[in-house]
Order: sequence, then structure tokens, then C-alpha cells
Amino acid sequence: MDDVAYDDTRMWMFNRTFFALTEGETLYFAKDYPFQLRFRELENTKTFNEDTYVQAFKSLRAYSSDTGLKESAGEYNEEIYYLRGGKSNAVDGFLIYEIPDYLLPEDITVLGSFYAFGNAQWRLKF
Repeated sequence: MDDVAYDDTRMWMFNRTFFALTEGETLYFAKDYPFQLRFRELENTKTFNEDTYVQAFKSLRAYSSDTGLKESAGEYNEEIYYLRGGKSNAVDGFLIYEIPDYLLPEDITVLGSFYAFGNAQWRLKF
């Protein structure tokens, strides 16, 4: 993918269901969370390109006059399904998992599946 203007190269992007946590033989999947959920600790953290702030994985914060969104003052997050070429061909964001409180971080492995690009796993370290 490149930085050439106006050629609009796009690449489909996987979603949060492609990640899981494992401890022993137990798998934990990312929670479906309300996109209006906000984390004050992250609101001022810049993303990889310094143009936006970290939000839920694969989402962009937006506003609407829809009265169905009155509880969030019209704020909602729209899930994006592709990446454009060039500077935007990376993605930041957080995922939420619900795990038992007795699990130790060093016993948890993060799994990722990337189709033709293969699988990956990461050990948590604190």
C-alpha cells in the first residue's frame, strides 16, 4: 500500500472477534461493549498518526442529531471496515475482556488470527 494521493487503495480489516485471551485451556473473547463507553485515561492519548485519540478498536467517534442517541448527547462510534493506503494502514484501539480476578497477567496469552497472514500470540508482562 502506498502514499500516492487519489488512488484510494483500500484493504479490508479484521475485527475484534479475531482476538482472544487464553489461560490454560480456557478462551476469553472480547466483550461487545457500548461504543459510547469512554475511558478518561485514554481520551488524551494520541494514536499512531498523532491526528486522533485512542478509541475502541476499529472505531471512529462521531456525532448525530438522532434522538435515539440522546443519552450520549448524540455521540456514537462508527465501526470502520477497511484501511486506506499510506499513513492510515495501521489501527489503534482497545479491546475489553471479562476474566476472573484470580488470573495472573503472566498466565494470560493474547491470541490473534490474521487469515492468510497467519496467527500470532503474545504473553502479557507487567
